[in-house]
Amino acid sequence: MVVAKKSERSPEIILKQVWNTHKLTRKDHVRLASFLLSIVELTPKQREQVHHIFDELSMGKIQLVDQ
Repeated sequence: MVVAKKSERSPEIILKQVWNTHKLTRKDHVRLASFLLSIVELTPKQREQVHHIFDELSMGKIQLVDQ
């Protein structure tokens, strides 16, 4: 049986990168959405930051990029 290696980045790393670059990759967008839907994955502060990033994304202040 082959087990796929999980190459997940922590929410903290993704959040820092987005705030520094104002860019969000599609993979990290999915990861943040998954973290947001998972109750145990995020601290309340991280949850607030993810909501803020999604707000900024919808306003065009953060760019969604392929890579």
